[in-house]
Amino acid sequence: MKINTIFALGLTAIISACASIPDSPHVNVLPAKGVTLEQFRLDDLQCREFAQDQISDDISNKSAMETLTDIAIGSAVGALAGQAISHNTHGTVTGLAIGAGLGLATGAYQAHKSSEDAQRHYDSAYQQCMSIKGHVIH
Repeated sequence: MKINTIFALGLTAIISACASIPDSPHVNVLPAKGVTLEQFRLDDLQCREFAQDQISDDISNKSAMETLTDIAIGSAVGALAGQAISHNTHGTVTGLAIGAGLGLATGAYQAHKSSEDAQRHYDSAYQQCMSIKGHVIH
């Protein structure tokens, strides 16, 4: 595989590996008895804002930085291993590419896990808010 191809794949993986920020709940909530649709929508909006505030510290550039760190460490270890095994430039470049790929995979996994954790925290905060307002959580 050529270095340009590896670089392009790596850049694509870095961009896609960044953790996503939840923007909606993944839970079902029904309006409390006697609540109008307008009031339910207002409560929903307020609780979404509340949930977003609760996770604002969870998701930041931290996951992007962790991904870049994983790539750097993976690349360095791969380059050193490639150099130690083959004692030539080709082995070093191959090790660097393999290490970067492993670093990308690790970073992507961490970003995915971070996104799942943020969604769980968001959903919990949203459910608590809607429950306090008297709505039915399903």
